[in-house]
Formats: sequence, structure tokens, C-alpha cells
Amino acid sequence: MRKKVLVIVGPTASGKTALAIKIANGYNGEIINADSMQIYKEISIGTAKPTEEEQAQARHHLIDIKSVEEDYSAAEFKERAQKIISDIPDGKLPIISGGTGLYIQSLLEEYDFEQGQNIKENYDYLIIGLADDREKIYERINARVDLMLKTGLLDEAKFMTGHKNTLAGKAIGFKELFPHIEGDATLEDVTDLLKQNSRRYAKRQLTWFRNRMDVAWFEPQQTTEIEEKIQSWLKNEN
Repeated sequence: MRKKVLVIVGPTASGKTALAIKIANGYNGEIINADSMQIYKEISIGTAKPTEEEQAQARHHLIDIKSVEEDYSAAEFKERAQKIISDIPDGKLPIISGGTGLYIQSLLEEYDFEQGQNIKENYDYLIIGLADDREKIYERINARVDLMLKTGLLDEAKFMTGHKNTLAGKAIGFKELFPHIEGDATLEDVTDLLKQNSRRYAKRQLTWFRNRMDVAWFEPQQTTEIEEKIQSWLKNEN
């Protein structure tokens, strides 16, 4: 019998962290991070990493495991996540939470790149997707960027100017701010660009998950319906 694995996906600022913690507490779960940027020890604000308070509410894995100068890939994520899932004891629910679609797909499915198709599914998984109407998503993204700037994003970006050529240095949230830090653009202009790029990224994330994966979509506030879906899935043995 394949091990059950719950997956929570969605665009940036859709509420994945809050839902993952709620489900982990309700179903004796452990959370495995599937965000390619939240692995870095030195940066927390620009990556929207779960806070210390949030991490204290449920066991989290694959957060703060790399320095920004170190590489990370879907293959390494898959290897690490598979080991964590196998180590999580029976009776506990592995919960994959994140927005990096390639990482999640590599974990859940064995993919034949030559044939362009999946060979097999590794787990008995349920994918819960969080999505809202576009304007609500964009409002949350804009509000998140404003909050990040108020809580120290510029300081993180200044630190990252010494690591521009890394994967993290090229990430949304840092690269947009470099021109302002170097005196070539106003804070207002780079803030607008950061919001715009974040909105575009959210759109790409939604397109990926809708086209590549079998996702049960819900609005973030539909917590009762989400729990009903999870309970039904947990009762079915595969």
C-alpha cells in the first residue's frame, strides 16, 4: 500500500503556510517545504519563510538547510523529501507545502523526459490547491510586498547584492531592489516592479498547477470543504 501524502499548492500569497499548519495540527502532520527559496538560512523576509512562531506550531522540514551560495535542485529536493517521508512514522501525515511546481512533480511522479510522460506515481497523494479570483490574489501580493518592505526586505536585498549571481540573488524579491540600492532607481519604482513581477509569477504558478497536476481547487476561506475532502481521501485505502 502506497504511503499517503498530502500536498498543498497555490500561487504566492495564497495562504499555503497557514493551511499547512492548520492541517498538521488537526491530522498529526509534519510539513515538508517545497519552496525553492525558503531553504536559505540567510534570507527570510523576501522568501516569505514561515516565521519562528509559525514553525513552532508544527514540525517543518527543508527550511534553512542551505547557504545562499549553495546550489539546490529538484533532484536534491526529491531525494531529501523521499527520505523524510519514509522516516515519518505511520500515523503521521506528511504534508508537502510550497509553490515550486517542478519540485512537487518530481517527488510525486516518475517522469520519462524522453517520452514526455509519467511512468508511475510514487505515493497515494491528494493535492489541495488554493486560489482566489485574480483581484484578491493581486491585492494580497501587493499587501505582502508592502509588509516585507516595512519589516526589513531592503536590508536582506542589500546583503544579497554580494550574491547576485546565485539562484537566490536572481529571485523575485531581491533582483528588483538592486537598482534602488545602487542608486539607479527610486524605491517607488522598484516597489512597483516587485509587485508586478510577483503578480506575474503567481499567474505562472497557477498555469503550471492547472496544466500539469490533478489539483482539487478551493478558495482559501473554504477550510470546512478542504477538511471534508481530506477526511474522505484519508478513509480511502489505495
